[in-house]
Amino acid sequence: MTKTVLVTGGTGFVGAHIIFQLLQRGYNVKTIHRSLSSKSKVIDTLRSNGINTFESLAFVEADLSKDDNWVIRPAVEGIVRVLKLLKMQV
Repeated sequence: MTKTVLVTGGTGFVGAHIIFQLLQRGYNVKTIHRSLSSKSKVIDTLRSNGINTFESLAFVEADLSKDDNWVIRPAVEGIVRVLKLLKMQV
């Protein structure tokens, strides 16, 4: 059974890199985005780095700045790990 990892913040540089690494290692990946309009940006980035198949990648739309969106069944079903990326303010 292939393990599934949930990655938040997948549109950012670090998030896209983590998704890339997980896909290369054979994981299924779910990534949460505020808007699914950013999906093509992630796919383009992955494709330009050698990922050509996307059956192992799923996108879930949710704004995680709102408490009720943290309990979204489509995002959390079947996952074994959650990687939450935070914006650092300096």
